[in-house]
Amino acid sequence: MSNPDDTLTPDTLTPAPVNQRDPKKNRHPAVVHLLQFFDSRGQIGGLFTDLAWKLAHDEASQGPELTVALRKLLEAQDAAKRAKAAL
Repeated sequence: MSNPDDTLTPDTLTPAPVNQRDPKKNRHPAVVHLLQFFDSRGQIGGLFTDLAWKLAHDEASQGPELTVALRKLLEAQDAAKRAKAAL
């Protein structure tokens, strides 16, 4: 579960200190690369960005499936933004 002290600041791609952990540290380069594409602007972008950063922080979700989850989450964010724009 998420710790209430896990304050993320995806706008700067620099998370607030959480026990001095950095989600980029010891992460696969693909994970770090995908995190830069999440856009926290707007209500829709913020939801997807928060989830992406929470997944990156979760030690239990590390592994090859994390990059798959982030890619699909990024696709879902793009689709949600296009759907909203079509309204």
